[in-house]
Amino acid sequence: MLKTLASFPTKRKLGHHNVRSLWTTTTSTSSSLSKAVASCLTAQQSAYPFPTVPSPLCVVLATPHYPGDQLLQLPRIISSSLHPTTLMGTIVDSISGKPGLSIALLHPETKCVGFTVDEQDVRRVKSKAVGRWPEFGRKVSEADGFDVKDFWSVSTGGGKGLLPDALERLKGEQEKVNMLLTFSDREPHHLLQSLDEYFPSTSKIGLVGSMTPFITGHPHTLFFNDRVLDGGVVGAALIAPALKPTSSVEYKGLQVLGEELVITSCRGNIILSLDGSNAAKELLSCMKGREMSAGVDSDQQLFLKVSQGDDSTVYRITGGDPSKGTLAIDTVKDLCLGMRVQFMQRIGRAEVHSPASGPIVQFVVSDVSAPLSPPSTPETDATISSILCAGSEGGFVVGNGKGAGRSAVQGTLVCDVPEAELKVWV
Repeated sequence: MLKTLASFPTKRKLGHHNVRSLWTTTTSTSSSLSKAVASCLTAQQSAYPFPTVPSPLCVVLATPHYPGDQLLQLPRIISSSLHPTTLMGTIVDSISGKPGLSIALLHPETKCVGFTVDEQDVRRVKSKAVGRWPEFGRKVSEADGFDVKDFWSVSTGGGKGLLPDALERLKGEQEKVNMLLTFSDREPHHLLQSLDEYFPSTSKIGLVGSMTPFITGHPHTLFFNDRVLDGGVVGAALIAPALKPTSSVEYKGLQVLGEELVITSCRGNIILSLDGSNAAKELLSCMKGREMSAGVDSDQQLFLKVSQGDDSTVYRITGGDPSKGTLAIDTVKDLCLGMRVQFMQRIGRAEVHSPASGPIVQFVVSDVSAPLSPPSTPETDATISSILCAGSEGGFVVGNGKGAGRSAVQGTLVCDVPEAELKVWV
């Protein structure tokens, strides 16, 4: 029982503002969850600069190295100890690159409106148009019933169909909402489309929680106030005139293959031709003479940098058919004619990620081929910082408040490229 007590420089980036503190974060790497909780709570009592004012938001993140029944008690225990207006969080793969527990308290000069989205209300939009590569270069079958001639879009419909009641009440003053922070299962896309429609100028960041069926018995484990949810989205709208977040995304451990090409034919998330040539054969040509990276799963090997104007992002290549010329890209938004693309290959693990100084948030996509070892030391003091730093295989959410959009580089996106890193400043 618990007791109460090689870098590739592709970026989505804006200029940095002066560094300021948004919250107080305490982190423990103790091998005992009860001791980690006690250590973090004690550190918060001494470090939180507003001892007489309850925090408007408490973020709780924990790794799956602890017993599942104890993890399920976290929201109740921490809520009853710190009494925040809203508590939310999830299970993640790492905290500041290590196993452990992290508790962050938002400072009261920032207002907060918490919200949840039940998984039953979410439209499942993430799908693959064609099969994965079972072996690189070998033809793969098309999905059952799939005909590219009848397929046009992966992003139509559902954009305005999902908005929690708490956010409905903010629609008339959306310009006051400076940042939307979310933790979710692997299907946040429906909500993100709605957030882009109703809060187009608001920055959005988030983390997709780890899968936990064998840890807690829930597909995902999300925290909201004193409850545990097994899917959907938990989130908070942050409101403060001085809060002007900017973000940067960096992709590490990727190597460019060949020259930049232009999409000359595509439908939805499927590329039919590049520079007027067979798209799949262009990829095969770039791979000629190269070996697949040792120790990297086949579906984590090949990626595509997609650019349009000043915006760019990176997606996984999930499959294709050289005889038909098609390549399937892992996006729920549409590719467009004229977009510039460049093939990329993962070349192995990049350098170890370490918490940065300055940003208020640092989210990393975990490398599943290098899982963390469980913590081994029960007696460790909690560290104190002003950064929320965590990693998850499921990826992170990033939207820079430049408006809505249904193309593959517009609006709020989910990045699950291994070892990609999001940093947010205010």
